[in-house]
Amino acid sequence: MANRDVWTETDADSPYSEASLARLDVSAQARELATFARGLVGIGDRADRDLDVLVEDAARLRAQADLVLTRAVVAARAAGASWEAIGAGLGVSRQEAHRRYRDAEQTWFDDLARPEGELADGTRYWKASTAVREPDAVAADLDAWLAASREPGQVDMPVAAALVRLGPVEEASHLIARRRALMNANEQPPADQLAAIYERESIVFERLAASGKQPAYYREVAAQSRARAAELRAQLGESDGGQQ
Repeated sequence: MANRDVWTETDADSPYSEASLARLDVSAQARELATFARGLVGIGDRADRDLDVLVEDAARLRAQADLVLTRAVVAARAAGASWEAIGAGLGVSRQEAHRRYRDAEQTWFDDLARPEGELADGTRYWKASTAVREPDAVAADLDAWLAASREPGQVDMPVAAALVRLGPVEEASHLIARRRALMNANEQPPADQLAAIYERESIVFERLAASGKQPAYYREVAAQSRARAAELRAQLGESDGGQQ
């Protein structure tokens, strides 16, 4: 592993980039839209009945399409697109595009940084989408759906193979940002969530040390992360969950 390119080389457990997760979210929502739309195509013997239900379903379809559009804007932003470019795609000004979608963008990135929420009674819940929580499972499911619904002659456009993982340097920056966001958002950050981040940091810093670039520094930082994780686990009455 010596002289490893810490910017580009990834591991099997490396997380996906924000841009990949956001794009996966678009694919997941688009599949829901396509599946729901397909249900409105057939008519059968109900042409003159349940028209109120038909209108209701059409309204739900439009709402789902709006959600796909919102996720597409978030994905474009995650990939580095400017509000000016997004506004051009929507046929509106940069300012109008920002006004319409800035809250959705902020919410998506906030949920990515702090994917778990907590109710007043202490119940934990997952705020981020399933695509963020279980990207491999969602991508595999989408690939299976595409294979089953592919038309003759249609170009194969796989989902899982297109997702990009973070290299160690990028992941380290992502973990530090996530830890800071968690601490800034909570007077008493959840110890288990912080411990998990510190444990992952220790793994990533060890990989950076193994690259041969500043090994002493990264091993020291990895040891500090492991020690902090152990302290938090001790507070929770758990054994050290870190990995070497």
